Amino acid sequence: MLENSKRRLAMQRLTMEMMGLNDEGYKAQFRSAAETQVKGSILLDALARKESIEITAAEVDEKLKQIAQQNNQDFEQVNKFYQQNAQAKENLSAQLKEDKAIELLLSKATVTEVERKELDK
Repeated sequence: MLENSKRRLAMQRLTMEMMGLNDEGYKAQFRSAAETQVKGSILLDALARKESIEITAAEVDEKLKQIAQQNNQDFEQVNKFYQQNAQAKENLSAQLKEDKAIELLLSKATVTEVERKELDK
């Protein structure tokens, strides 16, 4: 999460220090969220393996185009960044795989609407 935040900030020409955080402060502030995220990622990864979910090069390219557009950057520049940064590319592929696993879960989910007061019980 820390490295992703640094990367997103760098794309916006910002730093952690400019946001009033250092590495240790960021880790302390977001530790609980990171633990929850890791648990969810482990479950989604297990589902993706069980269901043989794979990511294609075309899906990666499409996501890179979205990232470039969202950050007002040239696709080639964004693509080059991910090609030169194995960890960033691996993280992107893992995120795409998680997204597909979530889509699978949602496609098989049965939704039942209940009153709010029922949830509070």
